[in-house]
Formats: sequence, C-alpha cells, structure tokens
Amino acid sequence: MKNEENDEKLVVNEDKDKEVDASSGNLKLIKTIIYVGFIISIALVVIGIVKYFLVEQDSEPESKTKPDSDPKENGIFQIYEKEGTISQRGNIIVYKCKKVNTNETVAIKEVQMNSSIKKEDIENEVKTMKKFNNNTNSLMFIEKKEENNNIYIVSESYDGDLIKYLNNSKNGFNVEEIKIVMNQLNNIVSEIRKNNMVHNDIKLENIFVKFKDDPKEFYIKLSEYGKAKDLKSDNEKNDILSLGKAMYEMISKIKVDSIEDMRNNITSVTDNSDLQDLLNRTLVEKVDEIIDWENFSKHAFFSTKPDYSKVENIVK
Repeated sequence: MKNEENDEKLVVNEDKDKEVDASSGNLKLIKTIIYVGFIISIALVVIGIVKYFLVEQDSEPESKTKPDSDPKENGIFQIYEKEGTISQRGNIIVYKCKKVNTNETVAIKEVQMNSSIKKEDIENEVKTMKKFNNNTNSLMFIEKKEENNNIYIVSESYDGDLIKYLNNSKNGFNVEEIKIVMNQLNNIVSEIRKNNMVHNDIKLENIFVKFKDDPKEFYIKLSEYGKAKDLKSDNEKNDILSLGKAMYEMISKIKVDSIEDMRNNITSVTDNSDLQDLLNRTLVEKVDEIIDWENFSKHAFFSTKPDYSKVENIVK
C-alpha cells in the first residue's frame, strides 16, 4: 500500500512540475513577443526619421535647380495672372495682368537688369511715382518686387502709350486731340514743378492712355520717372522744350531731332494760329528764350475747352 501511495505522489509531483514548466514557457514567450515588438517599434521610428531627412535633402536641390528664366515660376506671376503684353522695348516688357485673388487689372513692368539699366534710376522712378500717386495724370504705383535679376513694377493698368495711337493714325493727331493730351500733361507737370522737380524725360513713349467708359474719353498718364531731378536754373526749361517736341510730333507724325528743322516746318504741319505761336515760343535753341512755365501753361492754345466729339485717333 505504501508503494502505491508513493507512486501516486510521484505522479502528482510530475504533473505539477509540468504545469510549472508550461507556465514558465508561456511567460518567456510573452516576454519575447513584447521584446520583439519593442525592437520593431524602435526600428520603425528610426526608419521614419531617416526617410524624413532623406526627403528633405532630396527636395532642397530640386527647388534650387528650378529654371529662373520661366516667368510662370516667379512669385510675381503667382500673385498676378498675365492677360497680354502692353508693350515691349529692349529689356523692358509691360504686361497686362489680373490679380488672382481680387481680379484687379494692373500693368506689370518687367525690367531685365543689365549694364545699360541703372538700379538707381529704377529706385528714383519708384520713389517719384509714389510722390505723385494722388495725381490723376500720373501713373499710380502699387508695388515693386525683385526676382531672378529682374525688377517688377506693378502699377494701375493702361491701354497703351501715345506712340501706339500716333502710329495707328493716318496723318497724326488733330488739334482737339492735342489739346486734350496737353491739358492733362499740364496738370501733372505743374505739380512736378510745385515739388521743385523736373521729369526730364517727357516723350510720347512715356505718356500713357487709359480709356474711360466712353471710348473717346481717356486719361493721360505720365510715367517713367527714372531721370527725374531737382528743379534748377540749368534744367527748368527741359520739360517745356520736351512738351514742344511732343506737340510737334503729335501734329506732324514725324519725329525730328533738329529744333531748327521743326521751326522751319511749323506752318506746314498746322494752320492753327495758337498752336503755331506756342510751338514757335517753345521750340527755341537758346534755352533762355524758351517760354517760361507760367506763360506756357496759360497760353491761348489752352484757353478753350477741347471738343471730345472730334477725337478720331486716340480711341479704344
């Protein structure tokens, strides 16, 4: 009997040992699974960090190697969408654009900087535009940006310069059209002089047209202030002479450099006596003999109101 009891005890102990061994094995398995999971988690984090830095390094050269010459990639043309070209001369292009978020129509002058264009002239232009921003007959400045060695001047929109409309005319502008142009130029030039300055670069290419709702009514906008200077005794008549040359070119459709040649042909280009007299007193080789500003701006040629119904050449 005792042997049988001992055998039963041995069997029970063996079963208990097996249960302990099984529990110990399960615990080890759980610990192993937890450990492996922990290692995998760390590995995933490390892989994520490595991928992040690899992507950052790859993306930086890509952004730096984007072509600078494509204007579509420029920040300025992400803010403003091009609608067409207003004019192009040499390294200067003027685009008609629309601001993306407001639909405001503007003009953007793109200046491709090179040795022939001085940056100080651009700075002077911007500074002077700002000074006369409240004058109806000065092109209104909006903002300036610099990108890819180009300077962009954003201004109010306009339809073209006077050269465009003069070239499209048959025989030049008529007297009423010249009165309309000159009355508005007198307004802005008077303000320039009140600020003790001279524009110093008045010519048809720098005088812009912006049409009103009526296709025969328009604003004249003076711009291109890069050569503007302080008013002094040796330059006070520069703008007056330039206005005389502009009037001659408008009435004749001929650009003449020689003052003497212009004087000799005044009666052949116009039969209007007031305009003849104004040209004779303006187109003078001796600076001292050029009509002064007060008498120029109050000349009889400007005494009568222009007739817009006779506008034929400066039209939309």
